[in-house]
Amino acid sequence: MMAAGDLDRPFATKKAITELGAMSAATIDRYREPTRASMRLRGISTTTPSPLLRNAIGLRKAGDAPATTPGVIQADTVGHCGPTLVGKFVRTLTMTDMLTGWMENYSIRNNSSK
Repeated sequence: MMAAGDLDRPFATKKAITELGAMSAATIDRYREPTRASMRLRGISTTTPSPLLRNAIGLRKAGDAPATTPGVIQADTVGHCGPTLVGKFVRTLTMTDMLTGWMENYSIRNNSSK
């Protein structure tokens, strides 16, 4: 039976390669799980909902009629910070016109940029 780390060596043995070929996908996933778990990113959100904007911005619901004129947009920011919020990092503001599908992307320093 293969041991964890057998295939990490530069030259895997023929026995290890043969056993790997005979393994099911589920067994391979079980062997890979500890490594995958150690590399998994932890969820970090840079978005906080503002109670002031909740009632000030009109929201479209699923049954509402789609936009009929250009200029109705959806906007979102994404923080490119990796697994930590420490230090400086760039954010991307993405705005999409709901009728035409036209997208504009801008890099911003923080969410309060103008």
